[in-house]
Amino acid sequence: MSQSTDYTGGGFAADYTKVNFVQMERVQGELLQVVTAMDTVTDNLITQLRATLGEASWSGGASEFFEQHRAKWDQAEQEMGRQLQEAAKALGVATENYRAAEQRNKAIWAG
Repeated sequence: MSQSTDYTGGGFAADYTKVNFVQMERVQGELLQVVTAMDTVTDNLITQLRATLGEASWSGGASEFFEQHRAKWDQAEQEMGRQLQEAAKALGVATENYRAAEQRNKAIWAG
């Protein structure tokens, strides 16, 4: 299995795509890890904030204000996570497409 492949077309030296499958798979995994890390950091932040300020200090308007803005934060975080997951999925599809192209090209030359 090749770690990196150059696809050359048209006989022009500048007309090629270099694909590094290992790198693509690594980045795909890292994108998914960012989603998990982001969730963990946010959860820890809220836990520490509540521990530092104490639950009793959150009442009335302050509590409502905080929860409204926390809901906006959570929505933004979920959207970022969704986009990162979509990027990881697209990268996985691209990796598989390049692998399939490499296999087809090898089959052409194999006879």
